[in-house]
Amino acid sequence: MKKQMILASICILIFNISNANEVLVGNQKKPFTKSQAEEAAKLLISARKQNELIELPNMVKPNTLEEGYIVQDQIIKNIGIPLIGWKIAITSDDLMKKAGVSEPVSGPLFSQWAHPEPQTINNGSPTLYGFEFEFAFRMAETLPSRQEPYSKEEVKAAIGSMHLAIEPVGTRYTQGPVKSGLPQFAADHGGNFGFVYGPPIKDWQNIELANVMVTGYMNDKKVGENLGKNVMGDPLNSITWLANHLQKRGYALKAGEWVTTGAVVGPVPAAPPIKVRGHFGSLGSVHVNFED
Repeated sequence: MKKQMILASICILIFNISNANEVLVGNQKKPFTKSQAEEAAKLLISARKQNELIELPNMVKPNTLEEGYIVQDQIIKNIGIPLIGWKIAITSDDLMKKAGVSEPVSGPLFSQWAHPEPQTINNGSPTLYGFEFEFAFRMAETLPSRQEPYSKEEVKAAIGSMHLAIEPVGTRYTQGPVKSGLPQFAADHGGNFGFVYGPPIKDWQNIELANVMVTGYMNDKKVGENLGKNVMGDPLNSITWLANHLQKRGYALKAGEWVTTGAVVGPVPAAPPIKVRGHFGSLGSVHVNFED
């Protein structure tokens, strides 16, 4: 009798484990397919070109950061506008903590939405979310694909020029860039709306960018202030991260491409019409105006 009870208990245990495994397999998430990524990219490309807010259908929403980048890759491939460089988002310790990540997120920059300052941009509503005040660089040399990570010194040596910049940030989602979640944020161009840059800064290699005080103004009212070290300790750390991050995604930083390295100040929410200025201490200022 005792042996029968033990055998019965073992059978029940095996049955339960078997059922648990069946549930686990049954509930396992299906792979994110190319057709799903293409459909999400199609909707986000249309929303960006038409300056419209949308909500992605549940069946094509990316649910992981990797899936978000898969959609972003499809946007780069299908948008029909030249890729001119990259943006880096979530580069401060505070923003990373809030987002629950240990590294930034990258997004593409396209020629149609990049402008030298001074610049007046129309039709910001409704997808314009706000502004970030940043250091930007333009590459002089390509950093070819390799297994060994690039060092900060190697990346710095490949840079051709440094610029003061404002990134108008945006969202194509009705629920906004935060509530949409990180995977959808990555898919949606990394939150980019546009890119405005000033002229090259002379002798930038000898400037301690971490110690430069950056102040943001909107309609001549101060909206934020911080040091360059708010961007991963040094904006050069940010572009170095990007160089190595892109290698993992099958890209390379190319000669002539722009990189805007993340918010020293921002994102600061704002709606047009508005006049925006970033002041970078003795290095000067950069401006952009938005009409409604």
